Amino acid sequence: MPKQKKYEVMSKDELIQELKRLNPETHKNIKEKNLKPTNELSSIERDNLKNIFHNISDGVYIVSESFDIQYINPVLVKEFGPFKGQKCYEYFHDRQKKCTWCKNKEVFEGETVHWECEVVKHNKIYDLVDMPLKNSKGQTFKLEMIRDITDKKTAEDKLLKKTNELTERVKELNCLYNLSKLIEKKNSTIDEILEGVIGIIPPAWQYPEITYAKIVCGKKTFLSKNYKDTEWVQSADINAFNLKKGVIYVGYLKNKALENKNIFLKEEILLINEISERLGRMIEHKQTESDSAKNQFYLSKAQEIGDIGTWELDLTKNKLIWTEQTYINFGVPFGTPLTYEIFLNCVHPEDRDYVNREWTAAIDGKPYDIEHRIIKNSKVRWLREKADINFNKIGKPVSAIGFCQDISKHKFALEEKLKLETHLKDTQKTEAIATLAGGIAHQFNNALSGIVGNIDLLEMSLIDEDNEKYIDNMKLSSKKMIKLTSQLLAYARGGKYQEETISGNAFLRKTLPLIMHTIKPDIHIDTDIPNDIYSMKADLTQLQMALSAIMSNASEAIEEVGLIKIKCKNIIISKKTDSVQKNLKEGIYICIEIEDDGMGMDEEVCDRIFEPFFTTNFVGRGLGMAAAYGIVNNHCGTIIVDSKLGSGTKVRIYLPAFELADKEQKVQEIKILKKNETKTVLVIEDEEIVRDMIITQLETLGYQTFSANNGKDAISIIK
Repeated sequence: MPKQKKYEVMSKDELIQELKRLNPETHKNIKEKNLKPTNELSSIERDNLKNIFHNISDGVYIVSESFDIQYINPVLVKEFGPFKGQKCYEYFHDRQKKCTWCKNKEVFEGETVHWECEVVKHNKIYDLVDMPLKNSKGQTFKLEMIRDITDKKTAEDKLLKKTNELTERVKELNCLYNLSKLIEKKNSTIDEILEGVIGIIPPAWQYPEITYAKIVCGKKTFLSKNYKDTEWVQSADINAFNLKKGVIYVGYLKNKALENKNIFLKEEILLINEISERLGRMIEHKQTESDSAKNQFYLSKAQEIGDIGTWELDLTKNKLIWTEQTYINFGVPFGTPLTYEIFLNCVHPEDRDYVNREWTAAIDGKPYDIEHRIIKNSKVRWLREKADINFNKIGKPVSAIGFCQDISKHKFALEEKLKLETHLKDTQKTEAIATLAGGIAHQFNNALSGIVGNIDLLEMSLIDEDNEKYIDNMKLSSKKMIKLTSQLLAYARGGKYQEETISGNAFLRKTLPLIMHTIKPDIHIDTDIPNDIYSMKADLTQLQMALSAIMSNASEAIEEVGLIKIKCKNIIISKKTDSVQKNLKEGIYICIEIEDDGMGMDEEVCDRIFEPFFTTNFVGRGLGMAAAYGIVNNHCGTIIVDSKLGSGTKVRIYLPAFELADKEQKVQEIKILKKNETKTVLVIEDEEIVRDMIITQLETLGYQTFSANNGKDAISIIK
């Protein structure tokens, strides 16, 4: 069946103009002869009209209302073959009945119709003009003029197809252009770009009004507003770093597939692949950019934390470039133009010759790794510099890159360490002297006891007044020696020899700075020392020694980083006091508490902690806690230790608080026994001379004596 292209009803004037367009010669002849298509034609006019139609280049035929062809010109005979009296639908279309698209009805009602018709028989398209004609008898016929416009329509179709294809390509280019703008937008995130892509996809497809888009990237999904899951969809993977990062989907809400054809154009398949590839490259770039920014941040942060700056020197142009941290290290305003000479002027005046000498050696091929001073904000700072020198092919230095690090803290720490080591050596020397002094004092005290005792015996046995002055001189010298011995013993071990009044707060504030050198540097000291602590009477030197020993033990118990807490508080001891304090008299006390988070002690070690020479450390120590115990006890106080292996140790020192009115102590005189009155005394002394002297004195005073060299012998005598 032929395809009807279009038609339109025309007026007579419009018909004349159309005739002019189709064939100017025909129009001229009709106009000259003043012929009108709808007028009744005379025989002469009819002959003239046929003569005109017979010679024009367009096909013309006349047909009756019953579809009988009345006239057909040679053009149509040549186009459609010999005419043998067929009906028009038989002749032109090989049909057995009238054409459904025929315009006879409109024409025989007096209308003029201009339309196009495709004749499948010839596979051609024709431009048609149909008009009514009347003969002299008043009968109406249809005049149809036919022009072959197949080539024209083919060209128009090709042009339209190309136009459509070009339109589609423009849409694709617009899509890719907009995608590029999204990707190139500064500071845009991956999510923002993918959200924008969802909006530019539908207009680029063949049917934008029913096109939807979906992008899945990681755990996030982006959808167009009209999204609906359908079966008419195409997809492409988004790959980055050779890994699948997501999928892009483009689909139709309706089926637009033609028979035996893909629903999507080849160009649309290529377009979605191109979009996915660009998104993959975008993700790679963004992640690389992000990783680079993170690395740059970490590098800058590391340089900031480590006080490390970098620099680069172009030796050919003498142009020096510093990073921001390098400017900070040197104390130079950021952005100041730099040269080697400007750098050298930043160096401490006393170090410039050294730095310049080392640099000169470095560009001759020697390593450049130096430490020097600078003056920054009127203070001396230390910097370390190290660099690599780059040489060209002929061995000439052309550039250098290096770093500078502020090592002032390290340098000052070394200086402080040297001071501490010197102080430690002095302290160890002092401790060694104290140990030696203690030993000497002990031996000297034993010998002196024998001397003093025997002087007393000599005084008792010699009544001669002439000898008294000699005895007095010996006693005076002995007292001086006793005082010296006492001072040596006070230096070497616990005792209470120089008593003074001081508050617990003042004692700790004064003592802690003196003993901090015994604490490891990685240990933090936390103090809780109120201002309202009671006062006490104490030998500060001895109590300081005791506190130092306890703090030293706490420090040694902490292997690396740790904490020591020092608290001080007022305590009232009464009958209701906890059993651990039952050996203390009732009254007010100062409690000093030292707690560490070190390794702690098991029960066996804790029970022996106050034994002389007992230690869990190296040989030669072990008197510290024993001395502390003795000192505190000599101050009428006590020490309590609580510890558990792996849970640290807490030491509590209880010292009697200061009383405003001290009770006077009465000096008890030695009572000499009356005649015939006897009492027995057991003398225990390991020094024979001292033991014999004591026995002689007691027996002179009328006492009966027994003697023992040690405690074991004494128990045997008592039994």
